[in-house]
Amino acid sequence: KRHVVSESKLLDLLKIKWKHHQIEFLLWRGGVAPDIERAARDWGRAALIIAPHGAGIANIIHCAPGTPIIVLPAADCTGAPSASDEYFIHTARALDLRLHFAHLDKPPPMFFNFSLFHSQELESLVTLADTLLFP
Repeated sequence: KRHVVSESKLLDLLKIKWKHHQIEFLLWRGGVAPDIERAARDWGRAALIIAPHGAGIANIIHCAPGTPIIVLPAADCTGAPSASDEYFIHTARALDLRLHFAHLDKPPPMFFNFSLFHSQELESLVTLADTLLFP
């Protein structure tokens, strides 16, 4: 599974930024066996998705049209999009979703299943998320 090493820091910054809004944060974890009903319920009510690149993003099929999605890189050592990005782009366009790819100044080594964002990158993510959620 892919994960974001600085996830708790990102959540803290988002909670501070949106402290005057009634926003529920849901840390969605897939499981060994897919739970389609749970995925449809959780992803279908999301106002914004921030997720690491990976197969779990296929759950965007449950999102409402117009939902903004920020895809975090998991292992892109050259800055080039992976082949699966194309699928996410096509799916997002077909479903009228607003897909955005975040970038790291120093991507993780190829085949590493994590993203680590530093302070300035986290601030950029928070700004992007805020702009997408509250245009």
